[in-house]
Amino acid sequence: MSTRQLTVLIVVVFLFCMIVNSHHVHATVSPHNTIKCSLNANPLSTTTNISIPEFLATNLPFPFYDNSLFSYDLMIESLKRVNITHIRIPIHWALLEPIRNQLYDVYLARVDLAMDKLSKNGIKSLFFFSGSAPWISSDPTTSKSDTYPPTSITPYTDRLVWLIERYAKKGLEIVQIWNEVNLPAFWMPMENPQNYTNLLRESYDRVQTFISNTSNPEYSSMKNVKISMAGMAYFSEMPYHSQTPMFYALEPLGAYDKCDIVAYHPYYATPEGSVSSDVYDFETKAKEIAYPLLAKYGKRIFATEWGWSTYTTDFSEQPFISEKVQADYILRRLTILMHLCFDRVYQFAMFDFPTSIGASQRDTYYGMLRNNITIDSSKSNWENIQQMAKPSYFALLNYLQFIGERKQLYGVSNVFTPTNDPGNMHSVTVHNGEGSLLWFYWGNQISNGIKLNSQPIKDMIKLTGYNITSFIVYDPLSNIIINNTLPKDLENITIDVQTNLRIVKFTFSKESTQPENSLGNNNGTNSITPKNSSKIATNSTRISSGNQFNGKFIVLFSMMVMMVLIVIIN
Repeated sequence: MSTRQLTVLIVVVFLFCMIVNSHHVHATVSPHNTIKCSLNANPLSTTTNISIPEFLATNLPFPFYDNSLFSYDLMIESLKRVNITHIRIPIHWALLEPIRNQLYDVYLARVDLAMDKLSKNGIKSLFFFSGSAPWISSDPTTSKSDTYPPTSITPYTDRLVWLIERYAKKGLEIVQIWNEVNLPAFWMPMENPQNYTNLLRESYDRVQTFISNTSNPEYSSMKNVKISMAGMAYFSEMPYHSQTPMFYALEPLGAYDKCDIVAYHPYYATPEGSVSSDVYDFETKAKEIAYPLLAKYGKRIFATEWGWSTYTTDFSEQPFISEKVQADYILRRLTILMHLCFDRVYQFAMFDFPTSIGASQRDTYYGMLRNNITIDSSKSNWENIQQMAKPSYFALLNYLQFIGERKQLYGVSNVFTPTNDPGNMHSVTVHNGEGSLLWFYWGNQISNGIKLNSQPIKDMIKLTGYNITSFIVYDPLSNIIINNTLPKDLENITIDVQTNLRIVKFTFSKESTQPENSLGNNNGTNSITPKNSSKIATNSTRISSGNQFNGKFIVLFSMMVMMVLIVIIN
C-alpha cells in the first residue's frame, strides 16, 4: 500500500469514528429511564393525539343502589366539570334476571333512569355484563353462585342482545363480556382461558349476526356498538396458572378475533408500579407484556379500571394513603397512561359508594367525590360538589384547566429530557395545539437544579417564528404557580423536581410580554397565586434558536467525504 493510500485510509477511519460517535452522543442525550410521550411515535398504538373528553372516563355503579341516594343532576355536572363524556356501568345478570325470563323491575328501572339521564346529556356508556344468576350458575348451591360461569352460553347472549337493542339508542356504545376473568373471584373455581374464549366467541358472533340482520332504521345505532374483552385484573396474571398472563393463553385460542377492544385494570401500590426498587415497574410491564401482544391485532386498548382507595381500615388489599396522596397518584398515573397511549382510561370511581350497598371497605372509598355529605337543596350543584370533593377532584380540575381550552394533546418530535437526570424521573412532553409546550414531570425523590434541553423550544420557535411569551411552573395538587418568569438563556433552564407532579408550560405567540395570569378558581377557596421560587431570571426579549451546528450535517458531510476518499484509494 502506498503512503498516499495509507493516509487516505487513516482519514476514512477517522471520519467513520466521527459518525459512530455522533450517533452515540445523540442516543445518550435522552436517558432511557425518562418517559417520552409516545403520542405520535408509538407504532403499536392507533392513537396519534389525545382528546381528553374521549380519553378520560370513569366508573359509576348506578344500578347497585337506590336513586334516592344521589342526585343525577349533581352527578352529571361533576362529570362535565372534568370533561368526562364516557362512563362504565356494571350490569349484574344475577340482579337483572334472578329468575329465567323474569326481570327484576326495581333494578331495571334504575338502569332505565340512568341511561335516560346520561343520554340526554351526551354521555355514552360501557356496560360490563357479568354475574351468573342461580338458575344458570355452574354452582347454584353456593352464596357466591354469581362468580361461577353459566352452564349454557345461549341465555347470556340472549340477554346481551336484549341489552344492546334496548339501550344502543340511549348511548350504549360498548359491552364488555364479563369482568376480571383471570381471577377466581370472578370466574370460579379457577380461571379458564378456553371457557372464557367460548363465551367471548359466542357473544361476539351472536351480536354481529343480530346487527347484520337488523334492517329497522330505528335501531341503526346498534351497528356502532362494540364488543370488549373482559377487563383483566393487573396484567392478566392467572393465580392457578403460575401467574402466566391470560393475555398469552388467549392468543392461540383465537380470542382476539372475537372482540373490538381489549382491556386491563392496572391496579398497583403506586402510579409507577408495585416494585419499590423499580420506578419504571408499571411502564416496563405495559410495554413488555401488554403492547407487544395486544396492539399487533389492531385492537383499541382500554384501562377500564384504575385508581386508589382512601379507606382507613384493613389495609391487606392496598396500603393506606391519604386523600391528598390519592390526588397526586391519580394525576401521575393519568400522565403515564397518556404516555403509554391507551385509547381510553376509566378511573375508578367518580363517587364513593353508599355504605348501604355492602361493598368492601376498600371498594367503598375509591371515589374522587365523597358520598357522606348531605346535599343542601338551597345551594347550587357546583356548591354541593365542592363540599363533596376530595383533593383528587380539585387536582384533576386544575390539571385539565392548565392543559388548555381545547383539551387536546399532541406528541412532539423532540422532547424535554433533563441533561442531568438523576435516574428516577418521569416526564412527558406534548403540545396543546394552542401555542404551548407542556412538560409533565416528577421524581421518586426531590432533585434541585435539573437542567432541561432546549431543543423542543427551538423547534417551536423555528416552526412558528413566534416569541416565548409565557413560562409557568405549576403545581396542580396545591393549585399554585411556582414560577412565572421568562427564561433568560435557553441553554440554562433549570427546574426543581418534587415527588408530586408538576407541569411546565411554555407559551409562544406574537406578543412580546408575558400575559396576565388568567387561571380561574378551581378549589373553591384558593386562587392560583404566583410564587417565584425558581432560579430562572426574567427576560422579555425574543429568544431565537440561533445557528446550532447540526449533528446530522456532520454525519452526511463525513459520509460524502468518505465516499470520495474510497474512490481515490481504488
